[in-house]
Amino acid sequence: ISTLNTQHKPAPTPRRYLDKASDLQAVYSNLGKDLSNEVTSIEIKLLRPAMDAKDSLKMLKKSVKRREDLKLDYERYNSRVDSVRRKETRSAREENALMKHETDLARSSADYQAADEQLKKVLPPVLDALSLLLPDLLATQIMIQYQLVGQLYTQLHEYCQAHRLPSPAPALEQVVSTFETEFTPFREDLERNIRTISTGKAIHQPMSLPDKQQGTVTGLGLRNTFARRTSSQGSLPKPSMPGQLRIGSNAVDDEPAPVKPPRPGRISSSTRLHSHYEDTATLNSHYEEEEAPPMKPPRPGAPPSVDMMSKPRIPSSSKPTPVVTPDGYTNGGAPAPTYSATSTPSSSNTPFLTPSSTSRQNQGSDYFSRERKASTSSGTFSATGKKKPPPPPPKKRTPSTQGQFVTALYEFGGQGSGDLSFREGDRIKVVKKTASTDDWWEGELNGVVGSFPANYVKSTKRLLYVVIRRHDGLALLGGSASAQTFQGTAQGGFPDCVNGPLSNNTVCDKSADPIARARALVSAFTVAEKLNLTGNNSPGVPRLGLPIYQWWNEALHGVAESPGVTFNATGEFRYATSFPQPITMGAAFDDELITAVAEIVSTEARAFNNHGRAGLDFWTPNINPYRDPRWGRGQETPGEDSFHLSSYVHALILGLQGGEDPEIRKVTATCKHFAGYDIESWNGNLRYQNDVQISQRDLVEYYLPSFRSCARDSNVGAFMCTYSALNGVPTCADPWLLNDVLREHWGWTNEEQWVTSDCDSIQNIYLPHNFSDTRQGAAAAALIAGTDLDCGTYYQHHLPQAYSEGLINQTTVDQSLLRLYTSLVRTGYFDGPDAMYRNLTFSDVSTPHAQQIALTAAEEGIVLLKNDGLLPLTVTNSTKIAVIGDWANATSQMIGNYFGVPPYLHSPLYAAQQSGAQVFYAGGPGGQGDPTTDHWLPMWTAAEKADIIIYAGGLDISVEAEGMDRETINWTGAQLDAIGELASYGKPTIVAQMGDQLDNTPLLQNFNISALLWGGYPGQDGGVALFNIITGKTAPAGRLPVTQYPAHYVADIPMTDMTLRPNETTGSPGRTYKWYNGTAVFEFGYGMHYTNFTADVSPMAASSYDISALTSNCNETYKDKCAFESVSVNVHNTGSVGSDYVTLGFLAGQFGPSPYPKKSLVSYQRLHSIAGGASATATLNLTLGSLARVDDVGNTVLYPGDYALMIDTMPEKTMVNFTLTGSPVTLDLWPQPPSGGPTIPPSDYFYGGYGSRGEFPIAATTEVLEPEE
Repeated sequence: ISTLNTQHKPAPTPRRYLDKASDLQAVYSNLGKDLSNEVTSIEIKLLRPAMDAKDSLKMLKKSVKRREDLKLDYERYNSRVDSVRRKETRSAREENALMKHETDLARSSADYQAADEQLKKVLPPVLDALSLLLPDLLATQIMIQYQLVGQLYTQLHEYCQAHRLPSPAPALEQVVSTFETEFTPFREDLERNIRTISTGKAIHQPMSLPDKQQGTVTGLGLRNTFARRTSSQGSLPKPSMPGQLRIGSNAVDDEPAPVKPPRPGRISSSTRLHSHYEDTATLNSHYEEEEAPPMKPPRPGAPPSVDMMSKPRIPSSSKPTPVVTPDGYTNGGAPAPTYSATSTPSSSNTPFLTPSSTSRQNQGSDYFSRERKASTSSGTFSATGKKKPPPPPPKKRTPSTQGQFVTALYEFGGQGSGDLSFREGDRIKVVKKTASTDDWWEGELNGVVGSFPANYVKSTKRLLYVVIRRHDGLALLGGSASAQTFQGTAQGGFPDCVNGPLSNNTVCDKSADPIARARALVSAFTVAEKLNLTGNNSPGVPRLGLPIYQWWNEALHGVAESPGVTFNATGEFRYATSFPQPITMGAAFDDELITAVAEIVSTEARAFNNHGRAGLDFWTPNINPYRDPRWGRGQETPGEDSFHLSSYVHALILGLQGGEDPEIRKVTATCKHFAGYDIESWNGNLRYQNDVQISQRDLVEYYLPSFRSCARDSNVGAFMCTYSALNGVPTCADPWLLNDVLREHWGWTNEEQWVTSDCDSIQNIYLPHNFSDTRQGAAAAALIAGTDLDCGTYYQHHLPQAYSEGLINQTTVDQSLLRLYTSLVRTGYFDGPDAMYRNLTFSDVSTPHAQQIALTAAEEGIVLLKNDGLLPLTVTNSTKIAVIGDWANATSQMIGNYFGVPPYLHSPLYAAQQSGAQVFYAGGPGGQGDPTTDHWLPMWTAAEKADIIIYAGGLDISVEAEGMDRETINWTGAQLDAIGELASYGKPTIVAQMGDQLDNTPLLQNFNISALLWGGYPGQDGGVALFNIITGKTAPAGRLPVTQYPAHYVADIPMTDMTLRPNETTGSPGRTYKWYNGTAVFEFGYGMHYTNFTADVSPMAASSYDISALTSNCNETYKDKCAFESVSVNVHNTGSVGSDYVTLGFLAGQFGPSPYPKKSLVSYQRLHSIAGGASATATLNLTLGSLARVDDVGNTVLYPGDYALMIDTMPEKTMVNFTLTGSPVTLDLWPQPPSGGPTIPPSDYFYGGYGSRGEFPIAATTEVLEPEE
């Protein structure tokens, strides 16, 4: 018996391990059932109470937000009242405004106090209740966690005890190390005997074990160290290490570790493809080699060469991150998951895919590595000092039209005729492109158009630009060692005025004068640093703790993507409110609305800035008058009338900057493009090389009033000069325009007011304008003329040479930098975290108030052009509506150009579906060349099912945009065919014409079309706004801000003809409603309503006025601003539908030089919510300037004559006549340009200060300082 008892226990067999696995499977099955019950209790015990508490806070959050909105209203009205009260003398208009502001202030104060008191009563009890709930929720959470962990541990522990497994388990590192040590040699035995195991013959055979003295920690019967088994060659194989790949027993022990794959673009002509990787020495030798030129792509249609087929194309590795908005709207597409091949101990040499991106390969670690090695791929070429070679150009494909700028990453000499050559760093205008960088695009550089490989460039705009980021995705905040960083931002944050080097500089002293603060900063720069700070991408001064700063920020109709503005892909700051384009908001003729929009935009801009995602200056608005209907950027402007633009921009700047002269400027607005810019690319005329010829009369009368409103009347912070030349002189190098007119004549002389060039327009001074013989001469001419900042790098590259040659001196450079940094001081940039507006966060972005204003702006800008009584449309659940057309399901089309990421995009289809009606949708033909037949069947199907047809189509930025003018103003034939066929069904048909203006004559003549609306680019809620107008939820009251010309107009006059008046010699019919002598399809100011209005004008104070008396009683610095009369207009709604009404006041008469304009807009006011049968009064304020005309040399003169004030488009019913008597009086004496224009100074001459048009030797007047080290 004792012998039997001392026998060895049976050796473990594979069956025992299978039984263990089966038992473990049973344990996990039981655990799944038990734990699922506990998980279910999470919903009942934890989540549901928490969600109930969260729901209770929703109304409270709305109350808090309402209080904040009311507070902002109160502060805004209080600021307006204070601003007017500070004036010692006030005009009658200002007194009326003061009364209105005081009324608004009293109302807003009462509303704010009531909301504040209510919140004080409600908020504490709710918060107290929530605070009592939190401990209970926490205790419940802990209890559930204990129960889950307890059940899991108990059952697994019992299993381990039953099978003699360690419990608790050893550390993971120990298990992995043991597994790796034991399994590597054992795997070879398994592979050798796999056939026996697979047939089941060995399933009951015992497994041989090593000596018992070798302890086990695995519990699986496997020792810590297996006895070395002899290979077929009789040697002991080494353990497999990272980088070695062993297959069977034939692995080579000294096989080198595989090298990392080369970075994109690094495959050169010497790179060979082997079945095995090259050794490290060979790899390094490749890195040290001279770069190979990019591979030449085959010409279109040619077969690929052997060289092309033998080398893989390396795609562009720099692409913008797509942004997915909260409701699923994707801008740019969702990012695809990436995979890497990761080797594991396996009998197979085929790697499997894991969703781990490429991090493991880049980090140089295998699956079992516990410590990840730092990647060396990104620093390989910087260490050798070699630049990354260009990728091989792609095969050419058929491009599509799109407006964009790109920057050359590599030099490209062209492959043949028609190719565009460029140097590294050149900024190229994209004329035509495809959706992929794997194609050839068509671009333009310095007036030359040609094809180029798209993977040789990087985008500088998305559509128009994309975000520019540092190579490491970080931007430095402050200049001290403790500075923060913002991930993925383009701005450097705020200077550290507490602990950084600037803390001892006067620039951080908030009690000092802004100019003194900026001067102290500028004086601390070296000459080299000064010259390096003259570009829009300012590198800052690290030694002083001055952060990088990107001056190029956009906000045309909302915070927009641009080099200085970045959006998050997810989380906070992933979107901003996107309002309608200015052309649509201009149709509202509502200046109070424009101010409200601008206040929201500047608030959101400040919030973005506080988190390093935007700057403090924004290059908006575009206020060039919309002179020609073909202009691709007309959508960016409020319309064609100079008075309308002047009033619009004044209201906009007040909202953007926080008032006329606030102590802390909210943001710095930039009026562009100064001046005479409204041609992109028409008939071979490119904006970069245009020399527009404009008479002084037309300049003062039409092209400059909006800019005068910016500078003189609105105190805007910045201007932008243009690409083009004006009367022979590039505007960015024109001291007459930038100094004599802008700064001296209009009094725009504050130190914080500065001029930036349009992007790369300094370069255009040299080429293609040929205004200077040298690049440094062009840069010097612009700086001396008054262009303080270069959007580009031309200043930074060429001003040092100009300085060395004596073309500029430090005084000139200091003046420009002083303006720029005084501007930043005025925005509180150096004031620390307690500065005004620094408390704004993402919660202040896209608020309910902002979303409502965006909807209101779209509704007010929609214009009803035709209505046969169908509208407003009554919609019920049984109504069947077909929504058809290219714009029917529009998303990004609605926001035009210069846009950011909106919180949502609601299309007409979306709005129709929300109405409860039965909706049938079909797309439709779009731009030129899009055939109707491709869309016929879906359109006909939808139309046949419906009772009412809504067609939404027109234009979008694929045919009109920056860099892209139109050739025609016709509807596309495909769209007209589609509309005609749909209307022939005999069903009520509504057409919504979107985008810019088209000749709607065919739609007006088609009696089967019941209604026609114009919606422009209506923004993020454009579809809802359009449907609200159609259904009568909101009554239409918008007015066309431009003349809608017949299609033949574009054949009557070239875009390059800048004259306004009709000309029998040239055949010009004239421009704008003032001078056009043809018959317009729709006149400027046209717009229908769902009701009828009458207007009665109150009599003037007198029927005759003496000019000398009018001017002598004027105390204004600028006589044209003197008040004349305030005319009251009583507007009566004679119908039953409540509606807004825009009161337009035009002036007509034969006074001043001939020819005489047909009429001129002199005042307007939008009246809101006039109920059926009710009346409201509009006040039209007239000034002496609104009565004046401009003479041949540009002087503004008040002439005697008979005047007629006409209201709206009903002059026969609403006209008031009066007379001015006496001699003409000049209200504004226009500064005349120098004959022949300025000249570019040679190396020993420079311009003698602003306003001087002569030249004199430097040596005779000043000392040119040598560059500092």
